[in-house]
Amino acid sequence: MVAWKGRVLADDAALKVLAGTTTSYPWVHNVVDDVGEHLVELLLRDPHQVPVAEVERAYSLCSDRARRGLLRLLALRGDDAGVEALTHLVGSDGPWDLLPVPSEDLLVPILSARSAGRLAVPLASVAWRRGWAQHCADMLFEIRLDGKLPVSDERLVAETLEPLLVDLVDSCNRAVVVRDSGSDVSRVDRRALDALLPTVALFPSAHAGRVLQRALGSADPRVSAMALSVMIRRNLPVAEDRVEIICRDPEARSILLRGLEEIEWHTSVPLLHGSAASVGEAALVSWLASDPQLGVAPDEIEFRESLPAPRAWGAGELRVYAFRLRSPHWSAERGWMIGAVGPFDPDAEFHPRRSENFAAFSLYAADYEDCIEGHVLAISDALVGERPDAAA
Repeated sequence: MVAWKGRVLADDAALKVLAGTTTSYPWVHNVVDDVGEHLVELLLRDPHQVPVAEVERAYSLCSDRARRGLLRLLALRGDDAGVEALTHLVGSDGPWDLLPVPSEDLLVPILSARSAGRLAVPLASVAWRRGWAQHCADMLFEIRLDGKLPVSDERLVAETLEPLLVDLVDSCNRAVVVRDSGSDVSRVDRRALDALLPTVALFPSAHAGRVLQRALGSADPRVSAMALSVMIRRNLPVAEDRVEIICRDPEARSILLRGLEEIEWHTSVPLLHGSAASVGEAALVSWLASDPQLGVAPDEIEFRESLPAPRAWGAGELRVYAFRLRSPHWSAERGWMIGAVGPFDPDAEFHPRRSENFAAFSLYAADYEDCIEGHVLAISDALVGERPDAAA
């Protein structure tokens, strides 16, 4: 099979390879490869070689990983026949219970097809499926910007997405942070909202307005920040006091700043919350709350000191903070711990500007274990050691 990769198969061989994807193969201990998936890979060089009807037939009979490959095969066709088949397989009228979790750019090649807009409604209908929110949002965004979405379908896409987003907002409102496990039960729903809200805002309808207002009023300030970022970018009216309230939460502040910095509108953030200390606090809390780190935001955080960045870290100033979490989190017994963020450009006149090699980092060392300078040097050494070029 390895010897065939990269070659264009004869037509009869291609059909036999496709048929092979529907066969059950024996399980082999310690072998994670999927034979059907590898067989599909042999067909990707020339996706037009096998008839669409045969691909659809095989789709219902092969493994989950092979189905993902067949969806990619149809997308690589980049033609109306591929769109037609994907509309059926992905849409709510097709075998949606067989839909695999997508890879990052699974269906992107089909965007070159003239009729790619026909996929918009089916994509909106499967955005609730596990792993599909980000991919559906990316595809719908491009279809809308390319002008391939029929006007008649704009309203239908918005109507399809609205109840999903309302449910996601309501789920975030009900969610609680589970401190004893160090996890945030609403993180998956927030990621889906983060992906879908900018896409929904592209549709000029009352549906988009209702969804954004619902998210803006969320009890979760992080969700509110997502909506606020989208509304500011779309020039939609937002009360100034709402901006102030959202910015009080460090994670929400980080989300808002990230969204507005992309369009250089971070000056819309109140000056108090746009200072270097507040921007640094937001960046550190966002990093600490990520899944690979604490999994939740610290219960308390304090700004301690500004220091020049060690030369190995980068040029500029660091902001150093102390933070702690309450029991029963695993880190509670350490008390106050130290983290650092930077470098910031010391020559920025009005608003903090990140310098090269900007990062937030902590070794979760207790405050009393060393002086501030000692903590920063240890953090810098560890951070530099993790850079991709460190081993070079």
